[in-house]
Amino acid sequence: AVFHAISAFCNAGFALWSDSLESFQGHAPVVLTVSFLVILGGLGFLVLAEMWSWLTSRRRRRRPLSLHTRLVLGTTATLVVAGACLFALLEWQGAMAGLGIPEKLLNAFFASVTPRTAGFNTVSMGALSMATVFVLIVFMFIGASPGSTGGGIKTSTAATILFAVRAYMRGREAVEVAG
Repeated sequence: AVFHAISAFCNAGFALWSDSLESFQGHAPVVLTVSFLVILGGLGFLVLAEMWSWLTSRRRRRRPLSLHTRLVLGTTATLVVAGACLFALLEWQGAMAGLGIPEKLLNAFFASVTPRTAGFNTVSMGALSMATVFVLIVFMFIGASPGSTGGGIKTSTAATILFAVRAYMRGREAVEVAG
């Protein structure tokens, strides 16, 4: 448990079993614990420190989170939700066909969290469709957030690129985020 917790938080993706975590695909406590450790490790130490400070501060209503933290949290949440929806849509009758609805949702969530940097899996990678593999590759390219334990181009860079494209399409010279 300690080995897997450290591997999850550090976004290493090392498991002690040859099938990664496939044997736990129906065990929500394991899957959710690993998922949340991967997410926390992927947010970055500055974001975690700022969130801790903000949550324990008595003045939190007057002091908003920094733009960096809001961008990291928003991008991470968007990637997790979009990834889970895409994975469920693409593999509902594919690699997850033999699972019940709760297990399908659980494994779709897990599959949206881990490919960005961790590399754990609860569904056989060999059973995935090419469309799903493409989505996972895009997620691996984006990766985690700055100052985190994960790789990739970083969530804030991906978000900045999207905001730059939006500004260009609107004919604006400057990129603007959250005012």
